[in-house]
Amino acid sequence: MAEATDVRTSVARKYVAPAAGAAIPTGIEVDKASVASSGFIGALDSGLRRSLSLKELVGPSSKHGFMLVPYTAGTPIPFLDSEGRVIAVFADHPEDGDWDLVAADAATAMKNTGAQCKFSKDDRIHRRGRFAAKFIGFSHGGGQLHPTQLLKSDPVTPALQRLNQHPSFKRLTGFGSSVFATWAPRLHAYYVDRMGKLLAHDPSLHCNFSNSVFATATYNFGPCTVCFKHTDFANLPFGWCAITALGLYDYEKGGHLVLWDLKLIVEFPPGTTFLIPSAIIHHSNVPIGAKEMRYSFTQYTAGGIF
Repeated sequence: MAEATDVRTSVARKYVAPAAGAAIPTGIEVDKASVASSGFIGALDSGLRRSLSLKELVGPSSKHGFMLVPYTAGTPIPFLDSEGRVIAVFADHPEDGDWDLVAADAATAMKNTGAQCKFSKDDRIHRRGRFAAKFIGFSHGGGQLHPTQLLKSDPVTPALQRLNQHPSFKRLTGFGSSVFATWAPRLHAYYVDRMGKLLAHDPSLHCNFSNSVFATATYNFGPCTVCFKHTDFANLPFGWCAITALGLYDYEKGGHLVLWDLKLIVEFPPGTTFLIPSAIIHHSNVPIGAKEMRYSFTQYTAGGIF
């Protein structure tokens, strides 16, 4: 598991300071977000069982009044609440020269793995959308009496474990966790502290990745991963979820991340990463073209863990 580290001054100077000019104030009062009485998970959410097009969400004919946030390569975008606190960040991708190959390799691995797996109806039709999805790691909640390693006997688990060992996914996870540490260092340290204590207490639990602070990962195999409006209410309400988009699609026409409570639609190119408090902010995706492919990879930790 990733360790808590102080953010280097050079890192803050290079990535955080320049992004101040790109920051988007949203006015959302996150302290008033709907959460369960325990405070450690979000409020139960029924979601929306269809996807809305870009035209329906933004523009002169839209009834929703969303603002479109275009993609500018190399520019992280922090999103601020009513108190000026960073509550989410579009992290773009690392400056590594081979990153396009890393993202393409990860997408190919998901495509090939998905073709080899047999998914149940519940794997393919669920509250988040109509696409194949599987999670791996450990969690707590939904009737579990204690934190438990997931899918021990699931026939798909060996395939997920191979994806966990894939070099491209190791790099994706490392980037997501490092962005978390850079933009929300105290929250990241909180994750490290609680996760460290839990793993020391229960050796039967195992992290997916040594370079990530998150307990669970979901592989969304698509091949058309377009989420309906929903919250991941079982996650920590003030925690972050790292979402990486993958595949081949025109990000200016589809695949956008829709942040309903912020009234924003953000262009979300393949290979880029977004971190949001997914338990309290309703989110979805704009549909992609009929012949396009979109996968996604997410990392998060259930609120019950904390």
